[in-house]
Amino acid sequence: IDAYGIDPVTHHQQHHHDQLHHAHHHSAHHAHAADADSQKKRKRFSQNEKEAVRKGVEQFGPGQWKQIKEAHLPLLHARTTVQIKDCYRTMLKRGDIPPDLGEEALRKLAQAKAEKTGGPYDPATAGKRQKKRKFTNDEKNAILAGISTKGFGHWEQIRQEHFDILGHRTSLQIKDCFRTMVKLGQAQRIEEDDETKRERKRRFAAKARDAKKKKKAVADAEYAEEVVQQQHLHAASVHPDQQYLGGVDPQQQEQQHAHLMAAEARGVAAATADVVAVYADEAAFAAASVDASGIPHDGGGDAAEAEGAVAEAPDAANAE
Repeated sequence: IDAYGIDPVTHHQQHHHDQLHHAHHHSAHHAHAADADSQKKRKRFSQNEKEAVRKGVEQFGPGQWKQIKEAHLPLLHARTTVQIKDCYRTMLKRGDIPPDLGEEALRKLAQAKAEKTGGPYDPATAGKRQKKRKFTNDEKNAILAGISTKGFGHWEQIRQEHFDILGHRTSLQIKDCFRTMVKLGQAQRIEEDDETKRERKRRFAAKARDAKKKKKAVADAEYAEEVVQQQHLHAASVHPDQQYLGGVDPQQQEQQHAHLMAAEARGVAAATADVVAVYADEAAFAAASVDASGIPHDGGGDAAEAEGAVAEAPDAANAE
């Protein structure tokens, strides 16, 4: 033991033990990380998953990956929308699905959108995925003219004002085009004052709240309709007579009650028969006394009553 009260041998052994423990922990950590990396490896789509993707594209059209996943959630719950899109593109390249798969669904979607927004609808081009087209000079001039009249940030109003030129463009595309023009030096950057910026943010926030309320209202209506349908299905599957007393048939319950009343009546009849037997014994004893002494007793009346009770007891039991 040294001057500090430490045994050098024990200290060396403890230090060696700590090094071994650290090395073991470090190797275990790397092994766990390797296992996690192996679990993150891509897993090939099974035949059932590919069939679900094919049916989803046919039902909703290419690009509607979230709806496709939600419609086939039991099979595609472990897949992301990006993985579903990549699977579709792979099947398309390999020729596993036709190139025009889902065009009818996209055509219906474009028609519904045109009816809602009042935009143009061309059956010849609707349903076909359009390639990105560069903005023409006329479109760019229309955007600049719209900004000068409607102000910066009012992209939908600019689109509606120059609908003959920008009708086939979305408000997001118009905004991106103006930003690209600013980057390329084709338009001047517009600096908004604080009040205008706050007003624009308030307007967008109000629009987002309204959209959220509408979405929630639609979801609540769908849920209420689903609950009503389930109640109708449950009512149709249950017999009308079984909707009382926790699903017990009233006729069956009435029969059980009749059986209980009959058993009680039979018990009363048995007790009555016992009493009648006692009366009968007393009446027989009284009759024997009359024959022996010649003096009448009240037992004769009791015997008559007993005989009547014996005769009526079975009828009363049967009636009950």
